[in-house]
Amino acid sequence: MSKYRFSAAQRLAVWSTFDGCCFWCTTLIRLNDMVVDHVVPETLGNDSAKVAQLKADYALPADFGVNDFRNWVPTCMRCNTTKGATLYPGSPAFLAVLSSVVKRGVLAHKAHARFLADKKKDKALGRLAVYLETGVVDADDVRTLLPPEELPPPFVPGREPMYVFTDAIQVLGKLSEHVELVIERFGVGARNTAPSPGSGWTCGHCGSTGPWSGARCQNCGQMSDD
Repeated sequence: MSKYRFSAAQRLAVWSTFDGCCFWCTTLIRLNDMVVDHVVPETLGNDSAKVAQLKADYALPADFGVNDFRNWVPTCMRCNTTKGATLYPGSPAFLAVLSSVVKRGVLAHKAHARFLADKKKDKALGRLAVYLETGVVDADDVRTLLPPEELPPPFVPGREPMYVFTDAIQVLGKLSEHVELVIERFGVGARNTAPSPGSGWTCGHCGSTGPWSGARCQNCGQMSDD
């Protein structure tokens, strides 16, 4: 059996499910420094008969697999090296440990699915932002994707500046920690939700911080260089 290669999403799921701590010594470890350990040694996966016996002796689920979230724990390099391919005896204490790992493995599996979904969403939103910025698509193209009841009110030329965000603004997704991709009556743009977004986000005409569609403030409709 070749050594299993973990994906970035699997590593993140294992690390986050155990709160970023080494399973064996409880020391905090960085994600990049973590080694994923097999509680039931990976080498035993070569022997189906032995795995079947382990399931019976250690009260493991029938669908338990050696390379499964229910057998993976985050460890520091020292603990991983010390443990190696050791399989601890089936004492009541170790059976309790295994039971805990199996239960947390279910949570790790869900986290992994969530991380993969978020990654796909972020990629899609990133591409949309690029296409909007380069003119490949425009606000009207995005509007056609929204159900009629969710469309924001039509653009009204010369409207009074809005100094606060309203329910008419709909968040399409996040471009970064504090930057959201939004759509409102002026179209699609970006807004900064940080408490102090900085002068670069402040419109010199209306004093708001956007949203912005390129160099145009969607709060007042003016260009930043007008």
